[in-house]
Amino acid sequence: MKHILICIGLGVMTNMCLSSSTPLGMVHPTPRVVETLSTDVWTGKDLCEDSLSAICLEEDSICGNWQSLYRMGCLYKEKGNSLQALSCFTQAYHLHSSDTLRKEIAETYYERGYYRECIEILRPLLSDSGMTDWNLAAKSYEKLGITDTAIMLQKVIANKDILNYKNLISLAQNLLTIQENDIALQFINAYTSIDSTNLSVNGLKAYILYRQGEYSKALYGYQKLKAMGDDLVSTNYYLGLSYAQNDSLGRAYDCLAHAAEQSKRQNPHILAQLGIISIKIGFTQEGIHNIDSAIELLQPDKSMMVSLYNAQASAYLQIRKYTEAIAKFKASLSYNPNQLRLYYQLAYLYGLQKDTANECRYCRLFIDKATTNNQLDTYPLLIEAAKQRLKDAEKAITIERFFKGETKE
Repeated sequence: MKHILICIGLGVMTNMCLSSSTPLGMVHPTPRVVETLSTDVWTGKDLCEDSLSAICLEEDSICGNWQSLYRMGCLYKEKGNSLQALSCFTQAYHLHSSDTLRKEIAETYYERGYYRECIEILRPLLSDSGMTDWNLAAKSYEKLGITDTAIMLQKVIANKDILNYKNLISLAQNLLTIQENDIALQFINAYTSIDSTNLSVNGLKAYILYRQGEYSKALYGYQKLKAMGDDLVSTNYYLGLSYAQNDSLGRAYDCLAHAAEQSKRQNPHILAQLGIISIKIGFTQEGIHNIDSAIELLQPDKSMMVSLYNAQASAYLQIRKYTEAIAKFKASLSYNPNQLRLYYQLAYLYGLQKDTANECRYCRLFIDKATTNNQLDTYPLLIEAAKQRLKDAEKAITIERFFKGETKE
């Protein structure tokens, strides 16, 4: 009980001593750690209580004891409680501005998804800091989609520490997105000249060689991966493609068939290539089946297509482009013919365009489908409206035919 009272007292002192100004302007306000600490002790939560209580019992005043706050932050960080860790590190920084605390705050912001804040906190440190801070800044820019800056930082890191393979892989992948394949390969070659046993790096190197059209080198790279024990789906897939490009269709078939089974036949690209190779080596029926499976998997999501076409149709209605709206509603119906309201909507739009024949047609379709699907009680008002619209349209057609001399009455 004594240490609980001391913690509560320290909480009051902390609130009195901490200034309202924040050295790090971008730091968001967070709950005071000592308040949460007291709650944890009262409720008996397993939050490293012995360690945290020991910190609370230190003789130094909390107002001048930033080390206690820092250590509490580290304990919360170990427990995965980034919210309280950030609170501790921020309070400690208010008392003692140091690069160590600034880095802890930056890391915590990154873990919480605040990538811009992480960059801003790191910025003053990058001129003379170690590669750890450059790594964190590069990853933050990458998360924000600012690829050019991420690449710039990753190049600096790679030039200083080529064996940082995580940075190397990220750099190479980013370079591939901007079609800088040669530069990516240069960095990877610099790495493999020192360490040729990293499966992740070797796999990326083989992939780049395949993309470059250097199929013999790619084949050698993928064979080496297999010899080293790599049996990933992607490795077997590209090994199969590399064999195919080197006119070894039998081996290509074996690799692609293995990749298809590994992916439980749910990857359309693997199935498509397996189908093509199957046909080439005479397994015609199997090839047709594999390509059919690939085509089925490549079909768009029906519910998404319905939603998108309906959204476009609604937009065209707003600007009174009825022909375009009709086309989009019809496209939506092709993915889901059971949207009964759309049939009435189409009848209405054709009526606006004085296309009486199609107005009648979609009125009938709406009434027929509502009847067939037992939806008469669901759309009573629309069905009555459709019947009236159909009656008026048919009357208009009769009158028109009479004036054209096609009927006597």
